[in-house]
Amino acid sequence: MKPACVHCHDRPVNRGRGLCWACFKVPEVRALYGPIGPRGQRGVGNGCIRPPLDLVPTPFPPGSPGKVAVMERRAAQGLAIFHPLDGRRKKASRRDRGRHHRRQAAT
Repeated sequence: MKPACVHCHDRPVNRGRGLCWACFKVPEVRALYGPIGPRGQRGVGNGCIRPPLDLVPTPFPPGSPGKVAVMERRAAQGLAIFHPLDGRRKKASRRDRGRHHRRQAAT
């Protein structure tokens, strides 16, 4: 036998959230019971709602202790961990890349 509806306790469950069809189709009742299961999770950090950005990007390069500390603080405050203007690794210029490869070939 199917379990009873968590709201009316009268009809069998045949919809998500442990509700029967009659209770599920009423938006006010449906709002009282959160989604059940990993695919039904909603909210900040679950990919459905983007958390707010930090006001100031960090100048620290990736992997540095300063960048890790900033990311920990952002996570604790519920902010987006990454900021689009955060410090990046300095790209090597073409000239520098050519020198690097020549040095490796010579040794």
